Amino acid sequence: MNQCQVTFLPHNRTIEVSEGDSLIRAALQAGVHINASCGGEGVCGKCRILLEEGMVTEGVSERLSQEDLENGYRLACLSRISEDVTIRVPVESAIDRSVFDKRVTPRRTARIKQMDFESLKEQGLFIPPVEKVYLELPSPDAQNNMPDVTRLIEYLKLQADEHKLELTLPVIRKLPAILREHDFKVTVTLVRQVRDDGKTQITIARARTGRTHGFETFQIT
Repeated sequence: MNQCQVTFLPHNRTIEVSEGDSLIRAALQAGVHINASCGGEGVCGKCRILLEEGMVTEGVSERLSQEDLENGYRLACLSRISEDVTIRVPVESAIDRSVFDKRVTPRRTARIKQMDFESLKEQGLFIPPVEKVYLELPSPDAQNNMPDVTRLIEYLKLQADEHKLELTLPVIRKLPAILREHDFKVTVTLVRQVRDDGKTQITIARARTGRTHGFETFQIT
């Protein structure tokens, strides 16, 4: 029995089959998918192929119009290979038509609600993990001559509601110079970070700046 070469486009796959074999069977052997919902009975019309070169026998069905036949369309399930042939598999024959008929599910978008953290903070429902507090401390005089450390602690209690402050020795040593250098206007950054000792660090910066003074920190218990 004569052997024939069948080339499938756009896959660019070529297979050698026996003369008289079914085109749909040749496609299966070549690993080319062609829809054949009716099981090769020629009644669904979904396995339309286009002849590029060569001819096949049969392949005609009432599912194909006269114009389709003149343009080279055949049904793969009914076509028999009689010579070397090159066929093109249209996209509608390679993909199940039900895919095109499915409705696209509308995408759902999440709505992000803007939250008023200041309001939540005032209600006691939110404690920011990082917070900057700007302080303008009164300069010491004859009536108000409390130590600088006490002055800072009292104003932190008043404005930031922070209590039980514990200062490290480097802060105690450098605090007077920092306050006087910037006319007692400083920005305190509260970093409420949970640690093994249960304390949170605070750094001191110049007034209205983000630059901190090294490792000068308070610790809040």
